[in-house]
Amino acid sequence: MLQIATLIVFILLLPCAVLQGQTTANQFENAYNPAFANFVSQLRNFKKSKQKKITILHLGDSHIQCDIFTDKVRTHFQQQFGDGGRGLVFPYKVAKSTNPHNFVSFSTGEWTAYSSVKTNLFSRWGLIGYTLATNNPQATLALQTSWSKNSPITKVKIFYPIKDYSLFDVNLLIPKSQIKVKNVYQEDGFVEYEFKQAQRTIPLTFSNALPIQKQFLLQGISLENHQKGVIYHAVGVNGADIETFLRCTDLNPHLKTLQPDLVIISLGTNDALVPNFDEQLFKINYKLLIRQIQTALPNAAILLTSPNPSYDFTKKPNKHLEKVQKILKELKKELNCTLWDFYGIMGGIKSIKTFENDAWLKPDKIHLTNKGYTQQGELFWECFRKVLHTKK
Repeated sequence: MLQIATLIVFILLLPCAVLQGQTTANQFENAYNPAFANFVSQLRNFKKSKQKKITILHLGDSHIQCDIFTDKVRTHFQQQFGDGGRGLVFPYKVAKSTNPHNFVSFSTGEWTAYSSVKTNLFSRWGLIGYTLATNNPQATLALQTSWSKNSPITKVKIFYPIKDYSLFDVNLLIPKSQIKVKNVYQEDGFVEYEFKQAQRTIPLTFSNALPIQKQFLLQGISLENHQKGVIYHAVGVNGADIETFLRCTDLNPHLKTLQPDLVIISLGTNDALVPNFDEQLFKINYKLLIRQIQTALPNAAILLTSPNPSYDFTKKPNKHLEKVQKILKELKKELNCTLWDFYGIMGGIKSIKTFENDAWLKPDKIHLTNKGYTQQGELFWECFRKVLHTKK
C-alpha cells in the first residue's frame, strides 16, 4: 500500500518539479480546438461506446524509433482503455537499425535496407520510412514478440506495393488451420491475415509464380488484434527531418488505411542539427506535412511536440531549437493544432546542465537515456490525464 501511495505522489509531483528551471506548465496548448476536443471526447466515452478501436499514430525520428518514450505512453493508454494492438513495426534489426526492445526480427537470404533519410537513394517508402528489398524468392523474414509484454496478435497487415507486378507474392509460414482469412487490398497496398488463435511469431515467405516477379519490397507490418482498445503506432526514422516523410510516396494511402484518430508529430531535432538553420524552409516543410496529413485524414486531431533541449555537433547547447519551438507555436495557431511544448516545459536551453546532472542525456548529448525517455513518457501521459479529467 505504501508503494502505491509513493507512486501516486511521484506522478502528481512529476509535472511540477522534474527539473529545476522549468518555465512552462506541463499542459497541452490549444487543447480545445474541435479536432482534439473530439478525440478527448472519444476517449471519455470509449468504454461505454460501440467503437472498437481508438487509433493513435506517433511520427518522429530516433527518439521515437527506439520506442521507449512511446512505449510508456502506449502502456498507459492500453492500461486505461484496453489493449488494441502493438501497431506498425519493421524488421529494424535486419535493416541494421535500432530495433525496439519489445520484439525481435530475423531473416535468411540477402536483404537491402533503404531509409528515407538518405537523399541520394530512392525507394518506394510508405509510412514507416524504411523499406527492405530482396531478389531472392527463397529469402525469409520474421518478427517475434514476447507473450508477457506484447499484445496478442490475431491480425496482421503486410504493406508492400502490390500493384507492382514485378514483386513476389508474400505468404505466412503458419499452418492453414490457424489462418481464419486472407484478404488482398491491391489498391491500398497491403495483405491482411486474420488468425483463429493468437500468434507470437509472424514468419514471411515469398513465391514467384510468374517470370516477371523478380523481387520483393517490404514497407511495414502492423501487428493487431480483435480486442476493444487503443492501438498506438510508433513510427520513427533514425536521423529523420521533416523532408524524410515528405519523400514517402505511399504515406497517404497508408494513413488512409490506418485511419488514426490522433496523429502526433515529434520532429525538429535533426532539422535544427545544422550550422545554418533555415527557419522559413522548416516552417514551409512542416506545414506541407501537416496539410498532407489533414488531406488524408480530415477528421483526425494533430498534436505537435517540441524536441528536448540538446547539444549540437560542436557540443554546445543547440540554440536553433528555440527557433523550432517558436515555429511550432506559430503552426499551432495557423493550422489550429494542439502543441506539447516539451522544450519549454523542461526550461529550454537553460535546463541543459540539469538534464546532464539528472542523467537524462546520453553521452552524445542529443538522445535521452532510458530514464529520460521514461520520464518524458510520464510527463506526456500526465497531459492526457489532465484533459480527460477537465471538462470545458
